[in-house]
Amino acid sequence: MMTWTEIVPIGKDEKAFFVQLGARIARLRKQQHITQVQLAELLNVPADDQRLRGRPPPHAVPGAMICLAPAIAP
Repeated sequence: MMTWTEIVPIGKDEKAFFVQLGARIARLRKQQHITQVQLAELLNVPADDQRLRGRPPPHAVPGAMICLAPAIAP
């Protein structure tokens, strides 16, 4: 089975972006006491899908921001 990064290769700048995005999502998720599994369930994304390792599927990013919005609000 191919991983997500093998399906859609990325450059160094894009990789840095996804690393920062992942760190921000993780920080906001933890502030709200939401596990990775819970967030995946909220987004209807399989939490154990190995193909998604390294970066979230593009369609899940807006949903993640909505789920985590209370942590972002001033």
